[in-house]
Order: sequence, then structure tokens, then C-alpha cells
Amino acid sequence: MHHDTSLPPLPANACFDAAQRRALDGAMRFLALVQTWGQPAAMTQALTQVGQCLMQATALDIAEAYFARALQWSATLGAVDAQVDLLCTLAELHTRLARQAYADDRDESKGNACRERARDHAFDAAALAGQVTDPQWEVRVLLRISDVLDNCGDHAEAVTLQDRAVALLGLHDTGFAPDLSELPALTAPAQLM
Repeated sequence: MHHDTSLPPLPANACFDAAQRRALDGAMRFLALVQTWGQPAAMTQALTQVGQCLMQATALDIAEAYFARALQWSATLGAVDAQVDLLCTLAELHTRLARQAYADDRDESKGNACRERARDHAFDAAALAGQVTDPQWEVRVLLRISDVLDNCGDHAEAVTLQDRAVALLGLHDTGFAPDLSELPALTAPAQLM
């Protein structure tokens, strides 16, 4: 069986609850299986599942490595949907890492570096957002990116992306101001600064 040596080992001393441990074990078994196939879609999915399990258990640094490897695999797929979703996820993850670094008050330079990586991923996702297969999902992507940029202090860029989302909904000319907070899973995290 082929094992991807570019991935860090799972944390031996991490505090997973029983459900998180079961989910992670299942995701790791799936990853071990699909590594023998080497198919980009399956590898993207498996690596993303491991990353999500690690992120839920707040093993953020290790989750980042799995998401980054999934992003590499997703770039070989024909459509950009998985790539855009992973860029959004990485942007959100780096926002959390930056918030953690600032809260710890230990290393402001680490917080700044994480915030810059969040911005980079957000801008990469914004550049590809128009190529996703579903226009309604593009709206959600733009709003996810907008939240990241707003939390990084890029308020003007965040508003520009919100305007793009509103235009996609066709609401600019109607005078109707939609309540974008009603869209699922789009709650804005606390400001970094």
C-alpha cells in the first residue's frame, strides 16, 4: 500500500472525544484504501474528510496539511468546484489559526502570517468562483470569501464580493436588499483584530 509521506502523522496526544475518534479512524481507513487507487477525485475526497475530522477536533495545523494535499489533488480534476471549496476551507482555517495566535498573545508574527495565507486563499478562491458549476453555489462561495476577508480587515474587498453575490442573485436593479444571513452555514466568525 502506498502512503503519502508528505502528510504529517496524526497527533498521538490529541484530545478527541469518542465520536471524533471514530470519524477520524473511518476517514483514515478510507484514505488508506483510496491511496492504492490513486484516483484524483477519491484522493481529494478522502484527504478532505481527514482534514474535516481534524479541524472539528481543533488539530488545525495538521488539518491544514491534509487540506493542502487535497487541494493539490483537486487541481487535476476537470472542474474547479472542489478546488474552490478547498481554497475557502483553507482560508477559513487560516483565519482560525490567526485568531488562535493572536489570542495566545505569544507570536504576533505567526498570526500575521496566518492572516496573509487566509487572504491568499480567499483571493485565489474569488478568482475561480466564476467557474463553479452552480451559480447559487457561487453566491455562497463569494459570501464565505467575503467573511474571511472581512475578518482579515479587508472590508472594501469583502463588500465588493458581497456586491458580486447580490448581482448574481439579480437583486441590484430591484431595490430589494436581501437578508444574506439567512443562507445556511454563513455565520461570520469574530474579527481577528
